[in-house]
Amino acid sequence: LVALRDRFAELAREGTGALRVAVHHAGAAAGAEALATWTQRRLAPDELLVAPITRHAATRFGPRMIGVAWYREPD
Repeated sequence: LVALRDRFAELAREGTGALRVAVHHAGAAAGAEALATWTQRRLAPDELLVAPITRHAATRFGPRMIGVAWYREPD
């Protein structure tokens, strides 16, 4: 998991526009908050959201899933 987190940080640092990050989870609020805290400290995004995924999506991904999505605003 550390390697995935570090790869996310590496990719998220590319570019110069405003960084927007969302951390999603399925029954893993504590883990999602920990990833969000790490993201805030390491990347200082312009926007950071933490949200549960829908029940429908959770049945596909399974319990205790954590995901991250990000993009940079165009310059």
